[in-house]
Amino acid sequence: MPAPQTVLTLIENFERNLDAYRSGKYNETQVRRDFIDPLFKALGWDMDNSAGYAKAYLFKNYPCANNRINLFAAFIERTLGVCKQNRFAHSMIVPTTLLTQDSYRALRKMVVDHYQISNVVRLPNESFGAALYGLADEETALVEKS
Repeated sequence: MPAPQTVLTLIENFERNLDAYRSGKYNETQVRRDFIDPLFKALGWDMDNSAGYAKAYLFKNYPCANNRINLFAAFIERTLGVCKQNRFAHSMIVPTTLLTQDSYRALRKMVVDHYQISNVVRLPNESFGAALYGLADEETALVEKS
């Protein structure tokens, strides 16, 4: 089976501009946008989630997301889920909203029901500066398997 025309065009563009790509000024984001995403699209992948499967997957596999596009809650739920040894300690920096907003209620319940919070530390405002994208209040929680 011959390669789709889109793939052939990607190859031609790559070969034509190879020196520019090797110059060090062409970054990973540009590579993904110019080559990787179009390649996967040409091979039939839904790179833009136009079919909506990512949302359905999130809601099905991460109930603590609370039927919202809440990747932060899903990330915490998944992280705790892979730490299923008999004894572990897990710590992460979270925004204060995790402890107060109603949208995180299911996540808080899961943590309280299945884990033991051994310590919560309130960090000074903007302890990590721009690294946390302007979140003003951060907390660190040490969580252990019950």
